[in-house]
Amino acid sequence: FTVEPIRRRSEQSVDSAIVCPRCGTPHSYLYNNNGVKGQFLCKICNERFNLRNFSSKPLILRCPYCGRTLEAVKDKKHFRIHKCLNLKCSYYLQNLKRVPSTATHQEHSLYKLHYLYRKFTVDFFKMRLHDLPKRALNFNFKKWYFFLT
Repeated sequence: FTVEPIRRRSEQSVDSAIVCPRCGTPHSYLYNNNGVKGQFLCKICNERFNLRNFSSKPLILRCPYCGRTLEAVKDKKHFRIHKCLNLKCSYYLQNLKRVPSTATHQEHSLYKLHYLYRKFTVDFFKMRLHDLPKRALNFNFKKWYFFLT
């Protein structure tokens, strides 16, 4: 479905230079949330922000299935793994049904049941592409991260 821009009732509009700090939505999708005090509300992601303090908020990763905050569980050399730890998450419950009923509690850890997100810490703009092997030019090459240094 398509989200329509905001139809403003009053002459008080949002400056065209203002965008949502969370999702980058332009000014035509931002509400002037509390009049002249300077708080705005994004129609797309429901982010409330102020022009003075929006840059101090940390990025919060959320599970696309249940909306809970993802927890950082492991740091690797080139990425950090975030995991949804919600036991009522639809992604977790769906994968739990696929585990054989004969599996013990210890064997459950062998399956990837929870939603995982890898946040890469590599600066791809500083990568030396000429150092990569020729077979690394497509996505079939699985061990690409060993050649990034």
